Amino acid sequence: MTLATGEDLVARVVILATGVRDELPQVDGLQDLWGGRVAQCPFCHAHEFAGGRFGILGTGPAAHLTALLEPIAGSVVVLPLEGDPAGAPVRAVRDTGDGVDVTLADGSTEHVDVLFLRPELHQGAPFAAQLGLARNDSGAIRVDELQRTSLPGVMAAGDLAHVPALPMPMQSVVMAMAAGQVAASAAVMSLIGPRP
Repeated sequence: MTLATGEDLVARVVILATGVRDELPQVDGLQDLWGGRVAQCPFCHAHEFAGGRFGILGTGPAAHLTALLEPIAGSVVVLPLEGDPAGAPVRAVRDTGDGVDVTLADGSTEHVDVLFLRPELHQGAPFAAQLGLARNDSGAIRVDELQRTSLPGVMAAGDLAHVPALPMPMQSVVMAMAAGQVAASAAVMSLIGPRP
């Protein structure tokens, strides 16, 4: 790698742990509520709203999220996004203090306690593309069980990478820390080399 000063930086092993960024649907007010009354993980954010009315943004993730949320929610409503096959799409969301008002394209409003969606994930840094690393269908870097990528000497850890057997990365601090520990161990093993 060449630095801005013109100096070359050489490393025998690299661990990528730059994460991903979530791309939310283009809905007015959605970004402001992200991580509060708008979330992606039913295990992290649903239980404090148990028994309430849950909304799911988009028909794509609806079947999966409904199955996860129904045991916790009092009721579940699926709210289409622009491009979904049926219904007036969501145009805006607004925190009311006791929930979220969801405005649809036909002017109607739905009130829910919390909204769930599946954001699109994008690499948080350009390194995977720059290094030509193999990717999974999810866009995440493909790694093996030791967090090794398709390029020898490069490991990847956290939600930017996953093994091909998983459909997507596990977005969990605990999982990211564990993957980082595995990647660090694999890096040390690669530096030591085979033992006699």
